[in-house]
Amino acid sequence: MSKWMKRIAVTGLIFIFSGIILTLAAAAAGGLGAARRGVSYVMEHYIGTEDLERIGELLDAASDPGWDGISPYADGTMRISRDGMTLYERLEGVKNLSVAVERTALRIETGTEPMDGPALYVREDPHLDVEVVRGTADPAVQVKLSYQRRRRGGSGAAVLVMPADWQFEEFSVDGAAGFVQLGDVCADRISLSVKAGEIRAETLRAKKLTVRADAGKISASAAGAESVDAEAKAGAVSLRVSGAEDEFDFRISNKAGNVRIGSTSYTGVNEDSLRREAADGRERKEISADCAAGSVEIDFSQDFH
Repeated sequence: MSKWMKRIAVTGLIFIFSGIILTLAAAAAGGLGAARRGVSYVMEHYIGTEDLERIGELLDAASDPGWDGISPYADGTMRISRDGMTLYERLEGVKNLSVAVERTALRIETGTEPMDGPALYVREDPHLDVEVVRGTADPAVQVKLSYQRRRRGGSGAAVLVMPADWQFEEFSVDGAAGFVQLGDVCADRISLSVKAGEIRAETLRAKKLTVRADAGKISASAAGAESVDAEAKAGAVSLRVSGAEDEFDFRISNKAGNVRIGSTSYTGVNEDSLRREAADGRERKEISADCAAGSVEIDFSQDFH
């Protein structure tokens, strides 16, 4: 069992033990009938039926012996390069790019050669499916990478090379049991999501950043963000945001997880918001953290821009 399968299983155990504690407390106060009603109310009201169903699906997936983990490497590190890979397609002029990764290790890096857009390189493998869909109305491209062979340790591998200082309008990555490592990415809007995979990003430069971890992990540095929306179901989000803590307004919704934004920490059921008055009249930056049963951690730094 991979480390992320273990963490998903631990999340399930947390729910079970929470239910036991609540049941015992309610039983002491008002009997077993009150306990059952109390546990049902807490779980459905504060965690939500949809969240519970989603976490249940992830636990079922993690128990599948054919469901591989996050990385093709046992230690979880990323050792993948273009060496030995084949150029699959050049994505000249693309400004809106979305990448979907399933059971595939993907590295996104900056190239040094002259380029008129990103270039996709893949490791030749009969079990790796690659699909590139181009939009007709605008320069939008969807790249889908999926590895079909259901065996332990199997995964695809690809590298997406971008020109230096390439500016996207929209850029998104969706990982389903995949492993993605990003270098510097610049866009007006950046969206990252993982279902049971992992995304590691060096520096994301965007005004609006959205990250969602269902049962995987996202770690990134964000420069120049004016709006940050972080959501964790049973996963983990760890962000380092450029700027000072007092430059941002917070909105926090925590159910059965842990949220920490700078010096402010929330554990257990909690909903709070912090709005500050801008002395100079400028529009405030915003951070939204929504946590069901995982963790969201956001730190601030003025060491990068």
